[in-house]
Amino acid sequence: KIIKNEKTTGFNDYAGLKFISELKEKNSLSADFYYGDIKESFFIFEDLKTDKNLEFYLNNRDYLETEIYFIKLTEQCANLNKITYQKQQKFYEIRDKLPFSEIYGLDSENTKFENSIEKLKKWFDYFKIDYSNITKEIEIIKNKFNNPNKFLSFTNGDMAPSNNLISENKVFLIDFEYCG
Repeated sequence: KIIKNEKTTGFNDYAGLKFISELKEKNSLSADFYYGDIKESFFIFEDLKTDKNLEFYLNNRDYLETEIYFIKLTEQCANLNKITYQKQQKFYEIRDKLPFSEIYGLDSENTKFENSIEKLKKWFDYFKIDYSNITKEIEIIKNKFNNPNKFLSFTNGDMAPSNNLISENKVFLIDFEYCG
């Protein structure tokens, strides 16, 4: 994979896949990371040789197969959380060596959220909408960013119907551009 225009998400994809591949408990969760060259902006990973994913099953309209796929996909997401639980430091060590790493993480997400609150308030003011009834929810979200609970875990960050593959009756998670 050549990291082209979106270097920020490309390097995050690199970090996420490398992180998962280095975990001993990986157990067919994602493609294997083989090699990466940060300066040349590319990495090599396993080709899963498939064209089936959740998007395929949703368009196929075979509801039983789709339900089975949903269950397998859910199990893989749970496995991702299980094998990465309390290992975020290892992910940070990998990601922090890459370009643009400063734009990821809870601190930067908190800043983005804080900035979006001001934009939201301006939007509400412009349309003369009272936003006092959502201030409690805003404080809850801000508090979660500043004090994540002990169950904070690694996530793919973009579970679109196309960001998973099925190969040899196993579901694989792919595209870790928004992982963290």
